[in-house]
Parts: sequence; structure tokens; C-alpha cells
Amino acid sequence: MNRREFLESSSAVVAGLAAAGWPQPLTAQMPEKPIGIQVGAVSFLDEGTDTVLDTLTETAGIDTLFLATFT
Repeated sequence: MNRREFLESSSAVVAGLAAAGWPQPLTAQMPEKPIGIQVGAVSFLDEGTDTVLDTLTETAGIDTLFLATFT
């Protein structure tokens, strides 16, 4: 595909999106008063994602996770 074909096909895609309406971005719904905890990625590896999320939700009512990251 040369540069001219690329520009023509890209223009056609943009025109099609503009005619159909631009897609709306997805936004996360934050709870009014979040209950959060900082958790490291190793917890998910050791116990499994589903187990960690279920445990945090059921035992402590956690609805927000703050992932621990290191620079």
C-alpha cells in the first residue's frame, strides 16, 4: 500500500465515523464514597485474581483497588 492509498482509505474511514457519529468513550463509575485498599500484584499471582477480588469484596466491602507500583 502506498502513501496515496493509505491516505484515501484513512479519509474514507474518518468520513464514515463522522457520518455515523463518533463513538462515545467508556467511563468508569466511581462510587460516591469509595472504600479502597492498596494491593500489590504479587497477591493476584499467588492466590488468583478471582479469589483476591472476592475476598476483598466479601470480607471488607472493598470496591476500589489502588495497585502498588514501583519506579
